[in-house]
Amino acid sequence: MNFRSMQMCATLMLAAASLAGCGATVGNIANSGDITGYEAASYFSPVGYSVAQTSDGHFRITTVATVATPKDRVEKIAIARAAEYGQEAQKKFFQSAPARVSIRCGRTDKIEKGQKIAVAPHDYAVAEVDVVYADTAVDPSYRGKLEGSPTWQILAMLTLTVGAPYFLLSATGPLVQAWFAK
Repeated sequence: MNFRSMQMCATLMLAAASLAGCGATVGNIANSGDITGYEAASYFSPVGYSVAQTSDGHFRITTVATVATPKDRVEKIAIARAAEYGQEAQKKFFQSAPARVSIRCGRTDKIEKGQKIAVAPHDYAVAEVDVVYADTAVDPSYRGKLEGSPTWQILAMLTLTVGAPYFLLSATGPLVQAWFAK
């Protein structure tokens, strides 16, 4: 056994030992699913976002994602949901605490046809953000809510930067052909 294969074996053993805390295996991590999209969590699928009111005007946005989802994406989903929830609640501004990101173990059993069945546990990346909403920005740390979809802004920009040059090029084509025909 050469040094390179020993190094690879040691790395795999270290990875397996570090994952053993939640009962996850390297196979579970590799097959843990795709990167989490922007969707609401449900009873049947814990992956997604959820909103809970902790006290008067204070909310906790929780995002649960597969471990394949990068940490910054999990945080962005939580902040995007905070802004969207503020828009739904008709609040103009919100302030959020820094996201707390962790790894949690999922369920280790389920009930099927009235009987408890053991299942392999799944690990989840979890981001929690505490949010306060307000009608006015009390200080500069308050962010504005989402201002709607940027679809029309993107279409206008593309029309000016891409559409206009192609229109000019197509409009001058027959003129140039007429000049060369003479």
